[in-house]
Amino acid sequence: MPRIPTLRIAFFHGLESQGPGTKGEILQAESAELFAPRIDYRNESEVQRVWQKAVEFAPDVVVGSSMGGWFACHLSTVIDVPAMLVNPAVVGRSFDPIPLELGGHRPITHVLLGKLDETISGEAVLAWMKGRGMKPDDVDWMDEGHRISKESFESWSHTGLYRIAKAKRFDPSEFEERLEQNLKLGPLERSLACAVRRKFYTKDAICTYSGGGLKHGQESAHRRWVEGLEVIEAQQDQVIKNVHKAMEALEALKTKLAEAKVEPDWTDPRVRKEMTKAMHSITRVGTIGISSFPNRRTELIPKVSAITYHDTLAFYAGQIHHINLKESGGQGLEQALWNLKRTVFNVDFNASDAPNPRQFNRVSWIAIPKHIDGSAPFAVTAEMGEPRARDRTRRLHFWKALPDKEWAYDGAQSGTLEKM
Repeated sequence: MPRIPTLRIAFFHGLESQGPGTKGEILQAESAELFAPRIDYRNESEVQRVWQKAVEFAPDVVVGSSMGGWFACHLSTVIDVPAMLVNPAVVGRSFDPIPLELGGHRPITHVLLGKLDETISGEAVLAWMKGRGMKPDDVDWMDEGHRISKESFESWSHTGLYRIAKAKRFDPSEFEERLEQNLKLGPLERSLACAVRRKFYTKDAICTYSGGGLKHGQESAHRRWVEGLEVIEAQQDQVIKNVHKAMEALEALKTKLAEAKVEPDWTDPRVRKEMTKAMHSITRVGTIGISSFPNRRTELIPKVSAITYHDTLAFYAGQIHHINLKESGGQGLEQALWNLKRTVFNVDFNASDAPNPRQFNRVSWIAIPKHIDGSAPFAVTAEMGEPRARDRTRRLHFWKALPDKEWAYDGAQSGTLEKM
């Protein structure tokens, strides 16, 4: 597995553990520097001291198990760093080592829960977090109890730490300012962009799009759709009538053949012509045509306007970069991201240690609507690009509108904005 690049990790063990133990050893191998003190949670002054030392350590990510998960969860919201929590005792604790309150931040959070845990209820943990505005970015369930095996923790922690380490990190307040200044987004659109960035924090960029609306409006589109259904219904009625006539003609032909004294002479052209004519009235029952609509049946679906991509915020080298596609010489977003990436990292592809150009040029991004109808119950964002080999990502993501201009992720399906 690839090594985690230069992460400073703070790890807090559980109440009954004697110290960092095996989990600490695993994290030591993954980190550039590890802060993993032995904690006597029943000693209030010691817990206070560890809290202060952890703040001074300024970790890139905090990891906690059980009581340490409760500790790490609160610490992450105060110092605003990602958290990885294993069966966190945010509920079901026997006591509080020190009084703690959640801070004002809601950073990236990964949670590992044991399905067989009889000490901490995973469902209660998630309900507690949800009730406090915390939305875990990843929740993994293991068929294990409160004590997670070494193998499970090693695999889970490596994956989560690698994603966090590779995420394009920057000041969240700057991101919101750039959404307004560079992308010209209103409050509702900015809120969606922040929700998207939170969930898809490893993407290279966020861009805005317009279009996708109904050309003639909802009322007109629905009226045309209903009229189309009525045309189809009339055609179906006619086909049914034709089928009944064909069945009558078929029965008449079968009766005629049965009553004939001799079988038809199939070498006689006159007989063949007569039978061919009889078959016309039997087999020509008609189909559901589309004479009232152009091209094909899908034309019945209300057409939406073309999609246009606009300004983009890209995240490279810990900085936010603005791409104005109108000023990019007509190049597409993918090409613009390639060029920006090469410029930011100043890569010489002729050097002996240069990365493979195809690997380096893998970029992925999320497109969000530039204008959102405030009364709309949902919004659609699109995931595009090529983050991994043989993965040409094309997905539509749906977001449910909540009160106070907030958004909740509501699932995804394969597709593109152009073919909504």
